[in-house]
Amino acid sequence: MEGLLNYKKTQGLPRTFYFIIDIELVPYIGPHNSVGIDQITLIVEGSCDVEIVDFRHIKDFIRDFPVIFSLTNNHD
Repeated sequence: MEGLLNYKKTQGLPRTFYFIIDIELVPYIGPHNSVGIDQITLIVEGSCDVEIVDFRHIKDFIRDFPVIFSLTNNHD
């Protein structure tokens, strides 16, 4: 599942702005070459501060990417 996994408002008061948000995303190389699945946990505060508190790489998609998208210079 790609997108919002979970969110919760903390600190209990109805007018506070402090959220913990878990999202899952699929990073890409190039226009449409997905490379895996990642999950990120964010804290968003009322001052619009966003902090990444956790990053998990869940899965790799093993593929032969075009040479132009290679992360190395070994194109022999």
